[in-house]
Amino acid sequence: MQPLAGLTVGVTRPPAKGDRLAAELRRLGALVVDAPALRLVPPPDATALERAAARVDEYDWVMLTSEAGVQALSAAVAVAGGGAPRRLAAVGPRTAAAAAARGWHAGLVPERYDAEGVLEQIDRTGVPLAGSSVLLAVAEDSRDVLLEGLEARGATVERVTAYASAPADAGDLAELAAALRAARLDLLTVTSASAARNLLAALGPPVLAVPVAAIGTVTAGAARDLGYSVEAVAEEHTIDGLVEAVRRWWT
Repeated sequence: MQPLAGLTVGVTRPPAKGDRLAAELRRLGALVVDAPALRLVPPPDATALERAAARVDEYDWVMLTSEAGVQALSAAVAVAGGGAPRRLAAVGPRTAAAAAARGWHAGLVPERYDAEGVLEQIDRTGVPLAGSSVLLAVAEDSRDVLLEGLEARGATVERVTAYASAPADAGDLAELAAALRAARLDLLTVTSASAARNLLAALGPPVLAVPVAAIGTVTAGAARDLGYSVEAVAEEHTIDGLVEAVRRWWT
């Protein structure tokens, strides 16, 4: 018997993550109601990103926190005619793989896939940051943990917005809204604080009655602050980790 047989799960996510997450849950027997909670869009003002991309090879470190960040920065570098990063840090193996596909090698990949994990890895391996220049290309609404942590370790950090998020179109959430009204949902997956906020704004308080599985502790905390009931949290902050958290919760 498939381990998720009988589970109906709403997959709310950015597009890049949702396809694989939905596919994995379906493979394990779940009925998936696919609902993109947000869209990834260019930053409101790309000037800083374009300027940084033109001299990306001048920074001592370039730090990227998502596959979307890799895509946005590499596209800007291609347009600007910039070089390759001297040293690259990637928050997680999939971000590192996205960078490798563009010919960029990530020399630092933390064991814990979030900003805190990057700082822990820097301290554990003794990476010298004092006096170094760091390009931090992140989402518009990213936390300041990594920025502040790098500056506290002596780095000069240039934080640029690589991409932003926008609410999904109302039609994209129609299937999820119908499942919610019919009380057919056993669980929601949430892969970012932005997704949780947009989902609540679009569907209102009834969505808070559905248990949530979050991709990591930061997303879980943000969802709880909004009023969601977070019942499962991925130990490894990846799609595979989230699928495993769903499996454990359901079984």
